[in-house]
Amino acid sequence: MLKILIKKQLMEIFRQYFYDAKKNKARSKTSTTLWFIFFGLVMIMLCGMFFSLAYVFGALIKMDLTWFYFIIMSVLAVLLGAFGSVFNTFSMLYMGKDNDLLLSLPIPEKFIIVSRLVGVYLLGTMYSVSVTLPTLVVYFIDAGFHIGALFGGIIWMLVISVIVLLLSCLLGFVVAKVSTKLKHKNFITVFIALVGFGLYYFVCFKLTTIMDNIVTNALTYGKNVKESAYGLYLFGMMPTGDIVSILIFVAISVVMVAAVWFLLSKTFISIATSTGATVRIEYKEKLAKQKGVFQALLAKEFARFFGSATYMLNCGLSVVLIPIFGIVILIKANDVQELISEIVGTNTDVIALGIIISLCWLASMNDIVAPSVALEGKNLWVLRSLPVSTISILRAKILLHLILTVVPLFFTSVCACVAFHLTPVENVFVIVEPILIAVLFALFGMFLGLEKKPNLNWTNEMYPIKQSMSVMLALFAGWAYIGIIVALYFAVVSFGVIPYLCIVSVVNLFFIALLEVWLHKRAVILFEKL
Repeated sequence: MLKILIKKQLMEIFRQYFYDAKKNKARSKTSTTLWFIFFGLVMIMLCGMFFSLAYVFGALIKMDLTWFYFIIMSVLAVLLGAFGSVFNTFSMLYMGKDNDLLLSLPIPEKFIIVSRLVGVYLLGTMYSVSVTLPTLVVYFIDAGFHIGALFGGIIWMLVISVIVLLLSCLLGFVVAKVSTKLKHKNFITVFIALVGFGLYYFVCFKLTTIMDNIVTNALTYGKNVKESAYGLYLFGMMPTGDIVSILIFVAISVVMVAAVWFLLSKTFISIATSTGATVRIEYKEKLAKQKGVFQALLAKEFARFFGSATYMLNCGLSVVLIPIFGIVILIKANDVQELISEIVGTNTDVIALGIIISLCWLASMNDIVAPSVALEGKNLWVLRSLPVSTISILRAKILLHLILTVVPLFFTSVCACVAFHLTPVENVFVIVEPILIAVLFALFGMFLGLEKKPNLNWTNEMYPIKQSMSVMLALFAGWAYIGIIVALYFAVVSFGVIPYLCIVSVVNLFFIALLEVWLHKRAVILFEKL
């Protein structure tokens, strides 16, 4: 029984490789093989990236600070392993979709827990090994190979994997507990993701400085760590083959595994069978405000957008980024002006063009309309059965995109006009041109969403949002269009920016008019044929 459960858990981890949820059918053997080859290539690339990082920190080995080198790489391995698998741990360990079914069968609870733990352990180990394996390779290259270090290195990798398992279970437990109490999970998921993105890019920008600082001051840092945290020193000595360190941390690993088992045995049933927070609302009699047909359609589109964290993060990220850019412009006007001047020159006309291009680029990152038709899925019949016109349905989807894009664009454009002392004509273009681009991209997104024959048979909304050809084309075509506008100005145009922007506006209005004609004629036909 346990063997079957473990096999089921492993199949769930690699479910995407065996089953095409987009087409709702099993993949062919060739497709599955190609997916696993792709997975292997990704793991090789990940190991290569950390090999480069380990090679930089390998300077510590030559400084006789081998233990400090292993401490740094251990921290990276634990962070990648724990945070890379924490949300999978949450869904795999506590919130599995088959919890009710498994618990209703005559299967010992401990078998279910063990099978889930094996899945969590392998997932975390997969992440951590992509750091620990290159770390050992670099160590053997710099310090030479010997059996004691190989034995210690293997034990070190196993101890790291146990630490990752413990942290993943603890963090998964916290996420599971918190998720059962939250009301607005989608907004909190988006907020956490935005904070994560911010931290990621902050670390990326600061990574070179951090690495140089560690290597430069390695002797000082190493001495301080050894004196104040001797346990870390012993942990760093383990991969070198130090027997005392190996025995100590093997014993600690056994204790950690026992702690994980104790935690799960006490909390698994209560969390796995939890139904989440129940909101009690006292009934109060009040008049319901009647909505028009179009208002109801628009409200439905807003509810779909704000009801899906995946939709918000992948198709509406600029809703947040655009106003942040406006606030940065107000606070750092001089720095932004210097940056734009370095890129496009000191001419104020060209600075206005730089601001417009920046806003247009941010607007192009919103592709809310492109997957909107496909997201109706098998519920499309509900819309088709209602006494509403097709053009109203399509207009509601487009208006959602415009409201969520144009309002932030207008705010940021006003911020730019206040921060930069441009001419009145330039201020008009700073406000109008990004709005024209937003309207054009909204209509173009609908064009792609219908002309590319939207897939309505998906089983997970991730597929029409993240793996749709229309979404990809909407994003990259928008970037290409903006790039062409910039390239033509610097390569061809010999007159001023204002006349050029007038030409660009006329071209945009022409494309908008063409797409409007398409929307009222062919788009309606395409939608009604779905």
